[in-house]
Amino acid sequence: MANLQKPYPRFGSKILTLGVGAELPPMTITGVDLNDPDGVVPLNYLLTPLKVQIPRWSPLQVAGDEDHILELRELSDDGEWLIERITIKPPPPAIPNEYEFEIPLAWLRRRPRRTAWLFYSVINGGNTTESQKTQILVDLERPSLLKSTDTVRFVVPPVPAVNEAYLTANPLVAFYIPLYNVMAKGDRIEFFLSNQPNAPLAAAAGGSLLNVSSLPWTATLAADAFRKLSNGNAYVRFRIYDATGNYSDLSADLPFVVGSAVVVQPVTLPAPRLESTLNRLGYLTCSSLTTEKKSVSWTILPNTNIQVGDQIKFIWQGYQTNNWETLLANVLFEQTATWTLLHQTTGMPVVMDAYYTALFPLRKFSSAIGRYEVWRGGAKLGDSLQRLLRVDLTFPTGGAVSGSKCNSQLMVSSLLLANS
Repeated sequence: MANLQKPYPRFGSKILTLGVGAELPPMTITGVDLNDPDGVVPLNYLLTPLKVQIPRWSPLQVAGDEDHILELRELSDDGEWLIERITIKPPPPAIPNEYEFEIPLAWLRRRPRRTAWLFYSVINGGNTTESQKTQILVDLERPSLLKSTDTVRFVVPPVPAVNEAYLTANPLVAFYIPLYNVMAKGDRIEFFLSNQPNAPLAAAAGGSLLNVSSLPWTATLAADAFRKLSNGNAYVRFRIYDATGNYSDLSADLPFVVGSAVVVQPVTLPAPRLESTLNRLGYLTCSSLTTEKKSVSWTILPNTNIQVGDQIKFIWQGYQTNNWETLLANVLFEQTATWTLLHQTTGMPVVMDAYYTALFPLRKFSSAIGRYEVWRGGAKLGDSLQRLLRVDLTFPTGGAVSGSKCNSQLMVSSLLLANS
């Protein structure tokens, strides 16, 4: 095989379809599926010179025939180029079954993305015959999302959750795919599922070719992939693979909720336990508040219905009168914390810090309730019973004036749910 020559453009010469046979046999290109009309060159074949095989043609040369000139050529948007030329001499020795050429790597990769047509020509006694052209697609450009925060979207939103009814109705769960830099027919979307956000990369759960038949473009994931997730919070992210084998970075997580086994029925939980003391009339008073922080303390007791990772929302609601009838909308305090393994045995402490302005409406002969909610995977598991208590946060000073503000350190403007 002749040494590779630097490809150069050919201008002005007219190709004649005369001479050696009316039709030359098609070439083959290592790694390229000739049934693929795009002729995509897989990425692993773009790491070394690309091999092209040209079968011998008819009629075969015999002893005494003139030499034939065999040329491998490329046609692309920047011209027509001669890649390699060799001289074929008549026998002896015998004519080989094929001739192999190599397209130099630097030439192959000279642009990130291009379409070209390869063909060969046989020159015999001044007459030239060309083969049919074979398209190849060289693509070194990685798919890239337009924004790092881009996520997929469910075509059919799972409300309230991805449960068995949803998966039965959607055996192929469809997602809208956000725009990216080089969207193309033949791109494939691979999906990654986890019950944890930003989970370490594992094997893809599955995917599909990008569906470009309508806008926005979509891809699907088999419903069985979702059945492998645990109930609760879950996340899906994706990666784009083009036909060559280039791939994008992982997308951001799209959170959703899985409830594919049994829809959990809301449960009723015990009321929180008030740790602060009440006076002999059953009122929470300034004397009930802890000396150091002027705060009210609660405990949410362990319960078999509460699991590690559940979200606990504690709620304090104040009322104008001492019979829980006239609700005070501005005396509402909520805070959420995560139930931990320690809480399984000791319960969760709740400390309501003192702040006089927020508690001012509860100064004298008012009332309040303390309760909590348990949330799992974005869905409410249940409500607790209410702990009702009457409140009198005046501090007697004698004389005509009573009702000073617990040394100006009255109750609550925020809740601190301790996680320890």
